[in-house]
Amino acid sequence: MTTTNDVNEALLLATKEGDLEAVKSLLAQGADVNTKDKENATPLMRSVSRNYIEIVKILLEKGADVNAKNDWDYTPLRYATKLNLAEMEKLLRDAGATN
Repeated sequence: MTTTNDVNEALLLATKEGDLEAVKSLLAQGADVNTKDKENATPLMRSVSRNYIEIVKILLEKGADVNAKNDWDYTPLRYATKLNLAEMEKLLRDAGATN
């Protein structure tokens, strides 16, 4: 039996690895788009920091929190800015990222 925690853990892994189809499937199975790992990083943060723009678009469509902060006070926008990901930065700002 698959638990909510299992699905959420799988989503964190899929976003880290850039597996778009797995991300779509896991979200359809009820994974929490704003689940957090042990450092409070969200799937959106993981995808932004790896420049997985298609996954970021899906996560945003599903209601990912664009202003969530991890244990180091990083937001998705801060990752995009620090990594000079201009297209990602614009996408996040257009979705309401403010910090």
